[in-house]
Amino acid sequence: MKVKSLPKSVLQLIGTLNHTAANLNQIAKKRNRGDDLDPVERALLNQEVRGLQQIVQEIKKYVSWSEK
Repeated sequence: MKVKSLPKSVLQLIGTLNHTAANLNQIAKKRNRGDDLDPVERALLNQEVRGLQQIVQEIKKYVSWSEK
């Protein structure tokens, strides 16, 4: 029986994406109720967006590196 394990960096990425998804879900729930975001929540949303953009860049780097 072969046991597959993911590299630590992939597990960390999955954890980060799960955390981000949970945060975005909370923001979506608030907005769907018609509530506005306060300045702190807006800053957190912007931080999450920047984090997702960074993850996308890391994935692109990894994919381009692994194709070589």
